Amino acid sequence: MCGRFAFFASSSDVVKQFGVSEPISIEPRFNVSPTQLVPVVFSDGDDLVKLKMLRWGLIPYWAKDKSIGNRLINARVETISQKPAFREAFFRRRCLVLASGFYEWRNAPGGKEPFYIRRSDNKLMGFAGLREVWQSDYESKLETVTIVTTKANFNLAEIHNRMPIILSSQKQRLWLDKELLSIAKLDILMANQDIKLDIYPVSKAVNKSTAEGKYLINDTTNKL
Repeated sequence: MCGRFAFFASSSDVVKQFGVSEPISIEPRFNVSPTQLVPVVFSDGDDLVKLKMLRWGLIPYWAKDKSIGNRLINARVETISQKPAFREAFFRRRCLVLASGFYEWRNAPGGKEPFYIRRSDNKLMGFAGLREVWQSDYESKLETVTIVTTKANFNLAEIHNRMPIILSSQKQRLWLDKELLSIAKLDILMANQDIKLDIYPVSKAVNKSTAEGKYLINDTTNKL
């Protein structure tokens, strides 16, 4: 799964890498947690690529209670085309969740050990995501998002068995293409996680969701 990540890119970096039409200033964050606002890129029925802050934790449009979003921070790629919570968003509202890197924990005798994972080329990550709009009769409209996960690739598998789908630039364009509706083609698109990653241990301070600061991504030993 992916339950915590960092984002600290400049607006110019986001424009350069994702081609968004109207960049917005986003406060650097080093410990983004579920239910918080996260940067999301999507195309909404036109040729423009938009950037917006959405609440992390997808609330299906049909949900009676928004608390369901607390449990839907991730969507397993193996079942998103069948699960009622994700099926319509999968075909109609695919998006990218932007991250500088993410955290994962490994079980150890002394307690879970946190690791930070980033692209080896230091580019921003574009996680495959699904977005949704929810509104009840008595609450304001909420735009929410979930991160799509898959089996961990070879350099992450010894830490955790799942990881977010990190799409290359070419795959990002295809993922955002609303005309691409073939499940077989989408499966191929998401099958290979071939982006090289750097993985290294960080302080257990990140275990606390309220902790914040650049020090959280500091390497505590030599890189794996």
